Order: sequence, then C-alpha cells, then structure tokens
Amino acid sequence: MNVKSPTLCHLFIFATKIKKANYSGSVGISTLIPAKAPYHAVVESPRWCQIGRPRSLGTKMAEKPPVTFETSKLILTAARRTHAASLFKEYTGREDAARYLQRSAHPSQIRTETVIDAWGQANWHTSNRFVWSILRRPEEKPIGLFLMFIEGSSAEIHYGIGPDYWGQGLATEAGLAVMNWVTERSEISEVSTSCATEHAASLRVLEKIGLQRTRLLSGELPLGSAGTTVDAWLYSWKRS
Repeated sequence: MNVKSPTLCHLFIFATKIKKANYSGSVGISTLIPAKAPYHAVVESPRWCQIGRPRSLGTKMAEKPPVTFETSKLILTAARRTHAASLFKEYTGREDAARYLQRSAHPSQIRTETVIDAWGQANWHTSNRFVWSILRRPEEKPIGLFLMFIEGSSAEIHYGIGPDYWGQGLATEAGLAVMNWVTERSEISEVSTSCATEHAASLRVLEKIGLQRTRLLSGELPLGSAGTTVDAWLYSWKRS
C-alpha cells in the first residue's frame, strides 16, 4: 500500500530484568545520533497533581521524562487542554489518521480532552503516564501526540501525527528527540515496537530512529477502526 507517512507505531521499552520474548538483532540508536544532536530537552516539571491508571509491575518508576523537547521543526510539550481543538481536527478525530491504530478515531473533542486530562501537563509531576503534544514550528500548532507509559525501567511509547503533515520527516524527528533522551539520559535498557507490515512508511521511521526488525507477529496487531487483527513486525533496540 502507498502510505506516505506514519500515523502511529507502538513502541514497548523493557528493562533487561523483565522476561519477554527472545528478541535478537538489536541495534544501538547512539550510532545514528550525532554527538551534538539538534534535540534539546527542557527538564523542568510543572507542579500539579496526578490521576491515572498505572499498570503496576511492582517496581519503582524511573526518572520523569522531560516536559518539553525542542527540535528544528517541532516542539514536543506536555499536552494541555488548549491543544485539544487543533489535535482533534488534525489528528485524533480523523479516520485516515486512525487506519493503523489500535484505537478508532475520537468521536468528539471531549475524548481528546479526556486523554490530555489523564496523561498531560496537569498530571505530569506524579503520574507514570505521559502525553506530549507535537507542535509544528514556527506557528506552534498542535498536529499530533507522543505518549510514554512508564513502570520502573519499563515503558511503552505511542506516537502519531495528522495526515496533512505526513511525508515531511516529522515523525522521525519526534522519535529521535525522545529516543535521544532514552539512550543518553534514562535508565531504560531495551526498546521494542510492533508496526503493521503494510505500514511501510512507519517501518522506515523505526529503522531511522535506530530499531531493527526482529520477527513477524502473525495476526497479533488489533486495528480499532477495522475491527480486525493484522500482521505486524517486531522491532527492537537494546542498550549495549
């Protein structure tokens, strides 16, 4: 299929002490990021309270991710309600953006606000689930989301941008910004992801941010909009 650019890929980050499938063929992302990478992490955290639904693994949560990442074309910043209208119009409410997602398109802006309220800026200080709005420079318009769920040194990452912004390298730029923090500043030791085998653009993004294809997940990726499951490729990176 001729898909220009990714809507969402599902990344899973595991500590080596967590027993998972026997992943092989990992690649270090540090080999793809220059010594002076053009990604700036702003680490200040807001002072708000937390709600959320952590999936406990019985481990202490690692350090908080930065509230903001800045790149040449993007700003990733803790999501706020003021971002919801643009996000719903450009990304979360669009059926074409949800084609390869495990969720369906949001039926209303209220659903987008619910996600932001649970995992965005208002809960950043104590939550273990985080969602950044992806803002396009220079107008700083919200065009997508990047999510990270952390348990101890284990986490999941999900990301997507609106179809009007596909084909511009923005998903790669956002992914490299977050992965640079993972590899250089965090204690996370393994990154894995699954992505639909038909989603060629997202597969290329994963390789650009340092992950390597490891095995086929036959009929294991559920698609919310289609109400079916499809084949997916498992990609992996491990800290050396």
